[in-house]
Amino acid sequence: MNSKKRAMMVCAGIFVIILALTISVNAGANTIIVPDDYPTIQQAVNAVDPYDTVYVRSGTYHEHVTIGKPLTLQGEDKNTTIINISNSIVRNCKVFGNGWDTSSAARFGIDIAWCNNSSIVDCDVYSNDVHHAIILNVTTNCTIEGCHVWDNTLDGIRADGYQGQNNNNTIRDNVVERNNCGIQIGSYNWPASNNLIYHNYVIDNSVQAGIWGNTNNLWDNGYPSGGNYWSDLPYKDLKSGPNQDQPGSDGINDAPYLINSTSKDRYPLVKNCPQPDMLAIEYRYGAPKPGWSLKPPFFTSWMQVRIENLGDGDAFNVSAKISDVPAYVQVIDGNVSLGDISAGSSAWSGDTFKIKVDMSKPQPPDDMIYWDVEYDDSCGNHHTIEDVPQFPAK
Repeated sequence: MNSKKRAMMVCAGIFVIILALTISVNAGANTIIVPDDYPTIQQAVNAVDPYDTVYVRSGTYHEHVTIGKPLTLQGEDKNTTIINISNSIVRNCKVFGNGWDTSSAARFGIDIAWCNNSSIVDCDVYSNDVHHAIILNVTTNCTIEGCHVWDNTLDGIRADGYQGQNNNNTIRDNVVERNNCGIQIGSYNWPASNNLIYHNYVIDNSVQAGIWGNTNNLWDNGYPSGGNYWSDLPYKDLKSGPNQDQPGSDGINDAPYLINSTSKDRYPLVKNCPQPDMLAIEYRYGAPKPGWSLKPPFFTSWMQVRIENLGDGDAFNVSAKISDVPAYVQVIDGNVSLGDISAGSSAWSGDTFKIKVDMSKPQPPDDMIYWDVEYDDSCGNHHTIEDVPQFPAK
């Protein structure tokens, strides 16, 4: 066996290619030969133990194959072993530690090529020095779902076409992180169109996503289902609705994520973190003592505010700024800092805010001070809660 480990999975419907799905093979692994030992690839796959090899002799094989264990699936010759395994599933596999092999086609982690209605599900593909960790190559109605793809030298997930022959594939619910390129759709002379990419977590790749040409691909599943999480998109979720112009958060970033000049994720997801819920519950006079002065008709005060976190998530680096006051109140200094406030607890501001009240004006009992409260959540995202009330609203 070549000292550089090869790992790829191919559905070859109209041309021949060598296959090898997995990971490094144990020295003591067994080999089952098709058709010598078993007449079909699926029977051989079912029979082998994890990390064994299924070796397929030259010939043409038309099967529906499901692979749910780590193994090596290898053809006798890439020019004479034709394996048409459309409507097949590669599930629960690991592909790692593979290097370049310029003597063969083994430049992939997992490759589904020239076939339809097949899936790669719940696979880990990592630390491979190959062109593409997972690739859909001239396929229709195929799916990559629930995979974790990380620390690969070049592409994490890729979909290529040929003369329009890559359509209606779905890439969803994957975690793609720390690759050179996270998700790439199409390449020079190999455009891909009508593919759906959504609910993926795309994290800290050198290039998060790329697309070749002005092709018709969707990077979200519409509203309110949403698109993908992008680690480099500034967090802002204050609005909701299909146009993100209605009040209230909805788990979708208020701004779209631009893939290129013609493609975007219209509804990028925000990372799901438990969030605080803030309320200003109490005031007390602060320094300089006694914390107030009276020069009729004006009453000036220096006060601290206590803010309570009624939510499920911790709040870090909390600060507050007075956002609204009654007409008879003048804000002289409305900024305070409160540090960290864990869920279910409260904190006093370390400094004071200063206001001046015109005591000659009527003072409606329901008028109150409102605050804009800023904080970082446990995921490191920065938030602003606007117009937090002074006391529980009646």
